[in-house]
Amino acid sequence: MGMIAAAIAATAPLMSGQALFEVASVKANRSGLPAGITDFRPGQFVAVNQTLRFVLVAAYGLEEFRIAGAPDWIDKDRFDIQARASTAVTRKDAEPMLRALLEERFALKVHLEKRDSPVYALVVNRAGAPGLRPASPAACVDRGPQPGRVPPGELPSCGLLPARSGGLSGRSVPLDLLAAQLSPLVRRPVLNRTGLSGRFDIDLEWEIDEAQRAALAALAPDRPPAPANPDRPGLFGALQEQLGVKLDSTRAPVDVLVVDAVAHPTEN
Repeated sequence: MGMIAAAIAATAPLMSGQALFEVASVKANRSGLPAGITDFRPGQFVAVNQTLRFVLVAAYGLEEFRIAGAPDWIDKDRFDIQARASTAVTRKDAEPMLRALLEERFALKVHLEKRDSPVYALVVNRAGAPGLRPASPAACVDRGPQPGRVPPGELPSCGLLPARSGGLSGRSVPLDLLAAQLSPLVRRPVLNRTGLSGRFDIDLEWEIDEAQRAALAALAPDRPPAPANPDRPGLFGALQEQLGVKLDSTRAPVDVLVVDAVAHPTEN
């Protein structure tokens, strides 16, 4: 924390009431280091060296490209935010608490509206989708609404599709979740139009492009990405080859978070 600049909003208790953190700290971060974490933890929200845009992503559950009308500084200025609730609330409960915090500290005012936008439709290839394996009950464990971390050596939690650099892998996954996970990767909303119901076991690997490779190297210079593999397809090709689905470019109304007002936090 020695790299962090002086606080622009000191740690202080918030007003009591519904959907409010008990204690919150917002500080400017001028370290110049790569972006850190944005994370919900039991009863807490933590952001380290993050832009306001990515805090908004966490608060409203929309991809960063669905946020419109904001000033340039929300992509440039960095902040450290630590907020704690009086009880170990879930992420679902903590999200409105984070929104209330942003309204108070950043004078944030937003609204949602539908805008006709470029999107991708996730559809099945003409030859079908043989790579989409129907979910096997023996391949995962149902750990309830809060699956948490999977202990080493145990089966993955059902219904999750965690991403890594150049890969997605999950068990008992609905295709709506696959579409949602693809959206930030292709930087457009992805709509599930496969017409397939049920759940699937999904394994997908692709070769990341040069821009993604450079971004990963900048974020973690001590852990450079694996060497490029020219035999591995890109994301669009991998979807067709490995799962039998594809992304068709089209347009559709999508929810956009419009920023009506926002300000730098004032010191208190």
